[in-house]
Amino acid sequence: MSYVTLSKDKIKQINQMLVSSVFLCVFLCAVFLFSVFSDSKTVSIVADGRINPNTASFHQLYELPGIGVKRAMGIIEYRDNAAGAGHGRVFSDADDLKKVKGIGSATLDSIKHLFVFSNRDD
Repeated sequence: MSYVTLSKDKIKQINQMLVSSVFLCVFLCAVFLFSVFSDSKTVSIVADGRINPNTASFHQLYELPGIGVKRAMGIIEYRDNAAGAGHGRVFSDADDLKKVKGIGSATLDSIKHLFVFSNRDD
């Protein structure tokens, strides 16, 4: 078995290339994740962390406590169907969320503080 002897400078150069490659991979992953999970067309989150259900992405809704996959999908499906039928602004207040399957009074009471509906916040 034979071994290759590398100089200290060569080892240093290889280490720098490896570190640069890792940073590049991390950067590209971050850009990819941002593009997948951001909703660049609208502003859906206000400064205090509440979101507008009229413009929020699936990921933004899903991350809210008490929402989950089914309710997030339900909100988006209801919103898209109602908007497609020409209803304009679908959710004008928290009570409108009860129109979504799976969101009743008890659920609404526990999550309504997570949403914002006014024009100046979206």
